[in-house]
Amino acid sequence: MGGLGKHYSHSEGHVVTGHCMLTGLYMLLGQRCPLQVHMYRSRTVCERENEPFRSKIDMAVSEIECFEPVRDTYTHVLIDSWYHCKRLRKAAMVPVLERIHKLSTIFQLLPW
Repeated sequence: MGGLGKHYSHSEGHVVTGHCMLTGLYMLLGQRCPLQVHMYRSRTVCERENEPFRSKIDMAVSEIECFEPVRDTYTHVLIDSWYHCKRLRKAAMVPVLERIHKLSTIFQLLPW
């Protein structure tokens, strides 16, 4: 499998070799629906594999912009504090989405 890179592991306290994945979670009426998993590749790995580079922020913004909530629901965007930035806030500020930031969970989309 491509995309193998070196990533800092906070739990291990050093750099490890592995894959880095980005995903989301949509919750509706108490049901959890995982969104598609995307593999993050560092710029170095992308150059080595001749793939276009997309940052984790690029990937998260794309996930928000492409998201289609269930009709007649109110959607909140919850993001990890690591992802909190102007670009992500701007993407989440469309009329059907409300942004909530600096949470300790990876970015989730929650309807009410």
